[in-house]
Amino acid sequence: MIQKRKESYNLFEHMLEHGTGNEFQPESKPSPTNAPPGSNYKIDVLMKRLESGEDLWNDRDRDDFEGLIAPIKPSRP
Repeated sequence: MIQKRKESYNLFEHMLEHGTGNEFQPESKPSPTNAPPGSNYKIDVLMKRLESGEDLWNDRDRDDFEGLIAPIKPSRP
């Protein structure tokens, strides 16, 4: 009898079941994000993708800093 997988099946659950993550295949592609690489927001997006069993990357994710304006923190005298 084939058992149906739970709704959310992620890398951590796979490793508990099989002892390794080598054979893990994400069930779905994530929606693209415009979050800049390395930003706190991008890291949050990646963690949510991992926890929900999605692939970490989408080909249309932002991969540059073009057009972004960085705030400058004034230095103290």
